[in-house]
Amino acid sequence: MIAVNLQKLLQEVILEQFDWISKGSYQTDFQIPEKDIFVQGNEQYIKRILNNLFSNMQKYTVSEIRVVLVEKQGKVILTMENDVEDVNMDCQRVFEPFYRGAARSKPGSGLGLYVVKCLTEKMNMKATAMVEEHRFSVKITN
Repeated sequence: MIAVNLQKLLQEVILEQFDWISKGSYQTDFQIPEKDIFVQGNEQYIKRILNNLFSNMQKYTVSEIRVVLVEKQGKVILTMENDVEDVNMDCQRVFEPFYRGAARSKPGSGLGLYVVKCLTEKMNMKATAMVEEHRFSVKITN
């Protein structure tokens, strides 16, 4: 593993997502520090994680997207959050392969978050999910 500038990589991936975000007229809240934030990892894995999380947002966001990157006491925390219609999803199962909850009519295979979980674990990171008041969030910590 190498030192990966997560702040820079996150900004690049957000720019790649600009088209669908702007066409969807979503409210956005991107809280990304201007300083470099490094994590030990694999750049390709991290980019795949970010793309999978944004793909999930693209499929399920109703109107709001929030991305927060913070560094506290040597820990890096990335939170990606969006509002959703399905508040009854089982957050203990969202990282299982093929789990799609009530989203059967939406496109996708149900593998995106499973891949996120697998890649974070390969880099000794942790991925967690939760739903609170119509807001689904995934938190990645190193």
